[in-house]
Parts: sequence; C-alpha cells; structure tokens
Amino acid sequence: MIELRTHLDLQAGGERSAWELLIDEDPDATVFHTPRYLDAWHRTFGGTTAIRVHTVHSEGRLIGVIPDANDLQGSAAGPEEIRRFQGGTEVTDYLGPVSRPEDRFDVAAAYVAHL
Repeated sequence: MIELRTHLDLQAGGERSAWELLIDEDPDATVFHTPRYLDAWHRTFGGTTAIRVHTVHSEGRLIGVIPDANDLQGSAAGPEEIRRFQGGTEVTDYLGPVSRPEDRFDVAAAYVAHL
C-alpha cells in the first residue's frame, strides 16, 4: 500500500534522517534536494511562500520525498495557487522528487493523485 503524508516542515529526526539517506540512493539527487539546502533557501529567499514536504511510504518504508512550495497570486479570474518544487527557479532544472529509481513511478503516482 502506497501512502503520501504531508508535513509543514521536517525537523531533525527520523523522517529527515531517512530523507538524507534516500538522497544517497537516488542517482539523480543533487545538493539542491537536501533538507539543509532547502532550509537555507527558504530562510533566504522563501519569503511568504508556503512550504510542504510530502513523504511517500510503501508498507511503512520511506520511498520518496517531494518538497513543494506554494504561492498565491492574484489574477483577473481571482487567486491562483502556483505550486512548484522548493528551491527556487534558479535551480528548477535540478529539482524533483527524491526516490530510488525503482520507486519513481509509485512516488510520482502518489503525488499526482494528491494534487
């Protein structure tokens, strides 16, 4: 069973440590995926951007982490929610979910279903 959990942040401890270990197992992960970088980004550039960290689990095992950021912007049609990966547009090409290659489909499917 695949489960997506949403956190307003991930403080030091179990899930955050598991996230850091998962980065080591993702061949596409970069420094821009790390909780340490994302914390610094949010403190420096995040402003009023709401952040969330989604963790995806399979039978209790962490298989993916998806840090996202939301901005509300006004338009003629009313407020719009803009959702993107945390970390700023300067490094967007490097951002995305963190997971082992064999878990990518399940992580993406869980996030899309959440949206």
